[in-house]
Amino acid sequence: METVMKKAVNPNTGQQHLIEMPAPEVVRQAILDLEYPDGGISVKDAAITLAEKFELSDEQKNAKNSSNLTVFRYDVVAPQFKRFLRENELKQPGGPRTRYFLAGSSSDASNTELRESSLEYRETADVEKVKRIALKSDTGEEYEITLPATSAVKQALLDFDYPASGIEIRDVAEALADQFELTDQQREARYKYGFVWRRHVNIAANILVDSEKLFRIRRGWVTNPEYLDVETSGIDGDSPFSDGDTPPPEVGVAQNYREHRDRLKEELLQRIMDNPPDFFEKLVLDLLVEMGYGGSRADAEVVGRSGDGGIDGIIEEDKLGLDVIYVQAKRQHNNISVHLIRDFTGALDHKGARKGIFITTSGFTQKTKKFVEELIPKKIILINGKQLVQLMIDHNVGVSSGDCYQLKEVKLDYFAIDDAVDDG
Repeated sequence: METVMKKAVNPNTGQQHLIEMPAPEVVRQAILDLEYPDGGISVKDAAITLAEKFELSDEQKNAKNSSNLTVFRYDVVAPQFKRFLRENELKQPGGPRTRYFLAGSSSDASNTELRESSLEYRETADVEKVKRIALKSDTGEEYEITLPATSAVKQALLDFDYPASGIEIRDVAEALADQFELTDQQREARYKYGFVWRRHVNIAANILVDSEKLFRIRRGWVTNPEYLDVETSGIDGDSPFSDGDTPPPEVGVAQNYREHRDRLKEELLQRIMDNPPDFFEKLVLDLLVEMGYGGSRADAEVVGRSGDGGIDGIIEEDKLGLDVIYVQAKRQHNNISVHLIRDFTGALDHKGARKGIFITTSGFTQKTKKFVEELIPKKIILINGKQLVQLMIDHNVGVSSGDCYQLKEVKLDYFAIDDAVDDG
């Protein structure tokens, strides 16, 4: 059986891993081969039947995505039902979240294969395409990549099988990537702020939200407006969290915190890249002052200009001014090569300085790191983009504290039954 790898998330730790699942074409054929009762079949029942047919392990059956939904049902089976519905191979007379029926009455296997073949052809040949700009990771050079047009993505978003409680848009993007059968190159293409495909889907989703065809539950989470008045249990008792035990609230809070923190880091980097180069130089000095270097922000000095290979800032090592640290702030997407560090070292030599900090929004090559490690007697600290935004969060630079919720738990020893003397 042909398989693909899908992303799953450990609900206890929030860590992602890959899990093997039946390939889309295998699932499509199995859906067409299902026995459809007179009352139709739900995605839930179909997923249970198909899991047995494919002899999935317990791990495969119970694997959850980042939205705490089962991967097999919501990311593997449900998208194929929606695809068949869109192509009129299946029908759903009762509307969203009701049972599916075969559109035709023929059960001949050859006709089924013919229907699937023609479906494959229509899917791949008739979808309008659009060009998008991506960046090569090694050189930063721009190139064009072909993706399904926004109109096609909007229709796929409208057809998506949304849980009543909503789903994160990045999970929808991954499911649609399978539906459109994107190549690895299309899935992994990046631009300066993230993945091209995910941004392409986000744009289409925002258009639908603005036109009230989709509903944004909270940042990054959407659902179909038709589901807002549907109870969580659904029409057929089909709860989006009914495939297994829901983790305790504190686990969900921890996972949401990690996801929020990751999004915050990504947004901070985007904000830095959106601002002028001199803003980054000032930000770096603000951060160092908050970390305890120098006396005050007024004592930290911005010098030079971005891209000159020299010194961008000067700050005292301590409040007494016993030594001076020179700062280079480089805002770019590609990793810092060793020649930029050599230029910085030369600038330190010119100033007669021994200490420097090189901060970037990207990272450093291995050759650069090795060069810095071998510097004697100079000491240069390297801070990459990930470390930068974490330090900003830790020292409240460019961020503010939102609402604080304190989780309390039962104090077990208070309710413990002591071996008290019976006064009765």
